[in-house]
Amino acid sequence: MDIEFFCSHCGQSLVIADGGAGITVDCPKCGKPAYVPSRRVTQTAPVPQPAIPSSQAEFRKSLSQRSRPPATSKPSTATVTLPGHNLALSADESVILQGRMHGAVVALPVIGAVTICIAFGMLDAVVQHVLRAITGMSMLPGIFLLPCFPVLFFGAIGTLAAWLARSHTLITLTNRRLIINKGILSKTTVELLLKQIETVAIRLPLWGRVFGFGTVVVRGTGGGVFALQFMENAERLYSKLQEVLQISR
Repeated sequence: MDIEFFCSHCGQSLVIADGGAGITVDCPKCGKPAYVPSRRVTQTAPVPQPAIPSSQAEFRKSLSQRSRPPATSKPSTATVTLPGHNLALSADESVILQGRMHGAVVALPVIGAVTICIAFGMLDAVVQHVLRAITGMSMLPGIFLLPCFPVLFFGAIGTLAAWLARSHTLITLTNRRLIINKGILSKTTVELLLKQIETVAIRLPLWGRVFGFGTVVVRGTGGGVFALQFMENAERLYSKLQEVLQISR
C-alpha cells in the first residue's frame, strides 16, 4: 500500500511506495527534504468554530451547519520517486553515494579523431616537403587528409554513443546494497547485497588520472565480476565501498 504524507515546508501532499517508509526525499514542489512516515497519514480541513448567534434564525442556521459532517479537502498528490532508478528503498535504508560515468568519456572519441587528423596533416606536410626537395615537384595538396572525413564521422558517432551511455548509467550505493543501472534501448539492473560482494578493485589509467575517471571492479559471490568503467570520482566510490563493506561485516 502506498504511503500518503505531507511536506512539512509547503504542505504538498506526496505519495511513495510502502518500501520508502523511514527515508527522506525531496519535495517535487519546493525542493526541500520531507520525511516519509512509517504509516499512511491523512489530513482533513480544519472545522471553523461557529460564532455566537445574535438571533433565533442565526441560531437555527448555525445548528444546521454544525449537524453536517465537516467537509474534507483532498489536496493534489505528487508521486515521489528516487532519481535515476525505479527501486524503492527498504526500511532503514539510505543512499550513501550515487555516481555516473565521467563527462570526459563523451569527449574522448572526438579527441581521438582530431588527434588522428592532426597526424595525417603533419604527414601530408612532410611528404610534400620531401618531394619538393628531391624532385622539385609536389603531390596533390591534402591527399593525406582524405581519411580524416570518415575518422571525424565515426568520432561523432562515438561521441553520441558515449553521451547516451553516460545518461543511461547510474550507480547507487546504499548502506545495504549496490545497485547498477545501465542500458540505452534495453534497461539492465544489477542489485548486489553488501554481503554478496567479495572483493573491490580500482584501475586508474593514465587518461583517467588526467581527466579524473577510473574503473571500479566489483567481484561478487559465485564468480560474478562487474566492471564500472569511466566512473567519475572512482577513488571516492572505491573508498565508500570499502567502508560499507567493513561495517556490514
